[in-house]
Amino acid sequence: MIEFIACNDWSTKKVAIDAIYSMTAIIKEEIIPFRLDILQVLNHCRFDKIKPVREATLETIKLIKEIGPPLDEEQLALIEDKPVKNAKQGPPAKERGNGSKSARPSKQSQEESNFGGNIQPVNK
Repeated sequence: MIEFIACNDWSTKKVAIDAIYSMTAIIKEEIIPFRLDILQVLNHCRFDKIKPVREATLETIKLIKEIGPPLDEEQLALIEDKPVKNAKQGPPAKERGNGSKSARPSKQSQEESNFGGNIQPVNK
């Protein structure tokens, strides 16, 4: 069922989400062991471009979070792709780079490349 949520066809995706919602409402106890996996997959659909998919996703996430024991902060962070408070993080942004300039060319070099670099200023 979870595999169909990754489908590009929005109607297939919505049917899969609705099926998970129905299963959760009917067989709560059997869903509890899989709820973290299901929530991780559903989290990626929260921002889907199709409104019915987004709405079904939010309703299903809400229902799944209500069943079983409450999720702790670490589990919620894992589901929502957020950093855990006590987790080690990489070096600050300044130290991450290799000191090189941005890959985006400057405005001046873009203009030069558009005209073959043969631009001469016009004196008036």
